[in-house]
Amino acid sequence: MSDSLELYVKAGQDGEKLGDCPFSHRIQMILQLKGLDYQVIPINTQVKPREFLDMNPSGKVPVLLHGDRIMDDSTVIADYIETTFPEPPLRTNSPLPEKAGMDIFQKFTAFLKAKDQDKQENLRRSLRDELRKLNSFLQNSPGVFLDGDNLKLPDCNIIPKLYIIKVAAKHFRDFEWPEDYPALKNYLDSAFETEAFKKTKCEDEEIIYSWEIGRASCRERV
Repeated sequence: MSDSLELYVKAGQDGEKLGDCPFSHRIQMILQLKGLDYQVIPINTQVKPREFLDMNPSGKVPVLLHGDRIMDDSTVIADYIETTFPEPPLRTNSPLPEKAGMDIFQKFTAFLKAKDQDKQENLRRSLRDELRKLNSFLQNSPGVFLDGDNLKLPDCNIIPKLYIIKVAAKHFRDFEWPEDYPALKNYLDSAFETEAFKKTKCEDEEIIYSWEIGRASCRERV
């Protein structure tokens, strides 16, 4: 098998920069933490190139190509990378970090899409409550991240989603990040300063652009 790793991700507005896909971001963070060399290939997800669809008929991103292996599901890709390149290990010893914050992105999506004012306020409270639960979990974590002081697989899953929430909820719903959740604030501040995050994130403008025109979905379940 070739050692070459090719990662197809959602492209930004210009077709070359990174788009706002949290699933693509998740895999890039894992590859960075593993210290692996890989090629990023941005894909216009609105008008997908024929050669991309020939390779991957589902049309989903991200797609990891490794030798003759083609994978188009971020959870499958994450497991494959961890199994194929076990060092440094990124799995957690407990299943609890995998479940932390698992409903946040779904609550956020509903909040942003709601048109009725009363429904918006109810969903605003629901989102804040989910963030409170994550803050409580982090308060009992053995370190600054979900399972210690180093980023692991669950962090790579949730941090890209929290990044999108932080930018889009503020821009479209004037949602202020709760200052009374210190563990969550410290978590994000620490995560956003890591090289794994900074080297793989899209620009804030890409998030706003994507959600503004209804292109937020990467065609993968949240």
